[in-house]
Amino acid sequence: MNCTVSAKRLVPGIIAIGIACTFVLLSFSISAVPSHSNLTLVKQSSTDKSVANSNSSMLENSNSTGIGYVKYTLILNNNSLVYGNVQNEENGINPIGVVFDPLNGYIYFVGRSSNSVIVVNGSTNSIVDTIPVGREPQDAAFSPINGFVYVTNQLHNSVTVINGTTDRIVANLSVGDGPIGLAVDSANGLVYVANFASNNVSVINATTDRTVANLIVGSDPIGVAFDPASGTMYVMNYLSNNITVINGTSNEVIKSIPVGQSPDWATFDPGNGYIYVANTISGNISVINGTSNSVINTFNVQVGGPNGMALCPSNGYLYVASGSSNQVNVFNLTADKSSTGITVGSDPQEVVFDSSNGYLYVSNYNSGTASIISTAAQTFKPYSVTFTETGLEAGSIWYVNFNGMNKSSTASTITYSAINGTYPFTAGSVNGYGSSPASGKITVKGGDVSQGISFSPSGGSQPFGLSGTEIYIVGTVVAVAIIGVSAFLIIRKRKQI
Repeated sequence: MNCTVSAKRLVPGIIAIGIACTFVLLSFSISAVPSHSNLTLVKQSSTDKSVANSNSSMLENSNSTGIGYVKYTLILNNNSLVYGNVQNEENGINPIGVVFDPLNGYIYFVGRSSNSVIVVNGSTNSIVDTIPVGREPQDAAFSPINGFVYVTNQLHNSVTVINGTTDRIVANLSVGDGPIGLAVDSANGLVYVANFASNNVSVINATTDRTVANLIVGSDPIGVAFDPASGTMYVMNYLSNNITVINGTSNEVIKSIPVGQSPDWATFDPGNGYIYVANTISGNISVINGTSNSVINTFNVQVGGPNGMALCPSNGYLYVASGSSNQVNVFNLTADKSSTGITVGSDPQEVVFDSSNGYLYVSNYNSGTASIISTAAQTFKPYSVTFTETGLEAGSIWYVNFNGMNKSSTASTITYSAINGTYPFTAGSVNGYGSSPASGKITVKGGDVSQGISFSPSGGSQPFGLSGTEIYIVGTVVAVAIIGVSAFLIIRKRKQI
């Protein structure tokens, strides 16, 4: 009796031990096999995050509307050219003004915080020179008369003159207080400088480098535009909300034109003889007839206050930088209607057209970049991006996150498709193995791309020195054996009873 009771108590214990051993061994074997729950993603840096956001749609900034798209982004502090639009972090340059030199094909970006002018070759879209200028430079203008570039230095009350052939400084000219905008009279070579703090315009003879006149204008003059058809200069007065009209022959003020609130930029359309004025605070554009010098129309900017702007001769559209919306708004001047904006860098300030390559260049103040817009038809040819792993056991599951998308595989390769651009990736570590590289960037540039991912043991060894598959087999055999022994003992005891 006592023996029977002991056997009945023993059998459940044996079964329990068998089940426990089964779970322990199975847990070892399962932990040796990679699973989705063991995926570890490397945290992206802020730069990687911005790139990922800018390329979250691989067809972003499409040219389906015919207005253009950001083909490249030039990062000005390290001369990196990447495909597509990139919201880079501010880098201490703060490009604000920009001008194109048609004689050498260079684009000159004015770096306000870096106190320099960054020279970009339009053929290669790469930086070829950096020229130190005065304190807080603001804007630049090109003179076709002598091939020089003129740069205003707001805190130096001066204009730096750069020889476009040598990209060397040839003069520093004193002007009024707080110079910001400027323009060149292509007929006589005179340079007109808007002095924001002294409420006047300095007129410089480019041949003698001397000031020949100081003209009183409105309050806080900030920009100047030239109408070559009539030889007239238009000065934007930011605080008095009007335009001062100057006769370029006599250098006399001939009229004041009321416009919107806080005008700060204007451009001339040779096709119709109109002057388009960007009113930043009122968020609209005033259209001035260059013959009558009167406002004939006003239309609103779709998003954000307008800043600098440029006409594109290839399509006749007006491209307007809207700083607060991080966009360039595009206007069909035939209908005076804004179409969908083009997303660019942070706080775009000015736009210039490069007649040698047909691109538009945008200075992005906060992101320290230049957005390069193409108005040609955009084609989206996809290329393959293939990740190949080495170091894992055959049949192991591994993962790659590419531009925000996850894929897993038990094969040795994982393949994505992408158009030209720069994209972040992370390779998830699997249990017991670390990946190298764990993260990085892939640049697709007109061809397929391959990236190797190497896995190696991350420190811990498998139980009993066995592989995951071997542990699974041994665990199953042991569990079956224990359960079999337990069943045998139960049958035997029942026979004894």
